[in-house]
Amino acid sequence: MSTPVPQSDFSRTAGPLLIAYMLNWGLYGVLSLQVYLYYLAFPRDRLGNKALVYGTYLLETAQVIIFTANGFQTFAVGFGNPQVLNGVQTFWFAAPMLTGIVAFIAQIFYAYRISVLSQKRHVAALVTLFSLTQLAASFAIGIQVKDAGLFSRLLKRRALITVGVWQGSSAACDILIAIAMTYYLKSRDSGIEETHALVTRIIRLTIETGTLTATIAVVSLMLGYLPGQPSYYRTTVSVLAKLYSNSMMVVLNSRMRVVSADSISMFHDVALPHSQGSNTLASANSQSRSALGITVTREEMAFRHPGYEKTTKSATSF
Repeated sequence: MSTPVPQSDFSRTAGPLLIAYMLNWGLYGVLSLQVYLYYLAFPRDRLGNKALVYGTYLLETAQVIIFTANGFQTFAVGFGNPQVLNGVQTFWFAAPMLTGIVAFIAQIFYAYRISVLSQKRHVAALVTLFSLTQLAASFAIGIQVKDAGLFSRLLKRRALITVGVWQGSSAACDILIAIAMTYYLKSRDSGIEETHALVTRIIRLTIETGTLTATIAVVSLMLGYLPGQPSYYRTTVSVLAKLYSNSMMVVLNSRMRVVSADSISMFHDVALPHSQGSNTLASANSQSRSALGITVTREEMAFRHPGYEKTTKSATSF
């Protein structure tokens, strides 16, 4: 028999769940847009990158479907029943396990790039070790959540240790990635203006995304140890996977820029002609450079719209 949730705990229990579901849908929308832009701009990207992007998107789609079903069960079918708020449902799989898998994919994505930049394996191996640790801990806490059956039974001593290992190793991995990527990218900076701008942009994105995911992991850990053990941690844990996947897509899509015909540059390369009546398609071209000691290739895609045309340039690797 389920343990009812006291009336005073309604807001502390239902509130974090409702916010988690809303944030998940919002971040899923952002991810969908990023995947669509990737699909348009990088049709000839390497197969490994495509598998990474679309595989992660499928996992995120599965998570948001599970969360939606849980939300419907909690706030529609179980409306007015306080016992529903205390039930685990399929949260044990959707939050810790899927989050651990997505985080592992994103962290291995960075580990590979660190090994390419450094031409050494020890830092990438350490990143992989931390990532494997958080993956194993995420599966362990998922099993513990399922066995508990109720959130009120969850945060016992053994579960708290597992949560500490999970979120602690995840945060350590993200911080290590940010430091290593920054160091090795700076060592590859040749000082050439275009190369320096590219390196600076990648460093900024790496630091920002790494800091964000590490911060949320630490916040989740702290919320789990709060006195009285309120369920606030369910909000941060539920959005962590979307933050990892969006961070990875930001890095992949950072290879795009938008450039108008009057040389005003924005986020990804798009050339807009001065004349709206022009029907000339931009000719395909490619260029290569060794800016970071790594070959960078670019390809153009032409899009025709009524009244104007645009050409998108995208780098296929960095």
